[in-house]
Amino acid sequence: MGSYCELRFDEISISSWKSSVPDEFIYLFQESDRRLVPRVREDDESDEDPEFDIQYSATRAVVLRRLDLAGYTEDEARNSFEEWRKSELETWIEYAKDGDWAADSAKALETFTYSDWQERMKDVLLTRYDFTRDRETFTDEIDRQMRNNDEGWLFFGSDHLMVLRAMLDTLSDVREVTLDISDLVHGGYIDGDDRICEQRRTPDAGERSILEQNPIILYRPDNRRI
Repeated sequence: MGSYCELRFDEISISSWKSSVPDEFIYLFQESDRRLVPRVREDDESDEDPEFDIQYSATRAVVLRRLDLAGYTEDEARNSFEEWRKSELETWIEYAKDGDWAADSAKALETFTYSDWQERMKDVLLTRYDFTRDRETFTDEIDRQMRNNDEGWLFFGSDHLMVLRAMLDTLSDVREVTLDISDLVHGGYIDGDDRICEQRRTPDAGERSILEQNPIILYRPDNRRI
């Protein structure tokens, strides 16, 4: 089965990654966001199980400011969606030339707006792991595509951080953004003492990632970093 890290907005599971932590997740946090959280034990867990889970957590407002600093702004998220929609529409129009099987998707994309994505996105996130819901029933083609296993219409485009920005802008009632690496630690993929946010921002001569951008540190009036 493997081990996973998980990104959550409050209790909403947004995304997970197997065996490691992607740069896009780490980018949202600083090492000062690291938390040891007492584990909620199940009846069948032994006394030898670790007592704490390891998480990185920051408020929605702080994460939004960090994204702003990197250019992942509200306007750019909207523009990114529209660029994706136009490109996706061209693709599906080409598909439709080979048969009617793609016509519904092409037609749906013609009227699919960013506001429409925002209105639908929260319900999709809240119900995508609800296995009591009929998995073969959809309100329309957009709903079907946003619930598709590849989630290509839910996580539009190739820039994961831009989609996370769009989601946070829409989910205005979210309070905390959390990266949970506990499963990776318990599975032996990460040492519990590893300072992953610091380590992954260390320049690598062989590969340059988004984490190697020059950081800009802001301070609040109370001297706390954001």
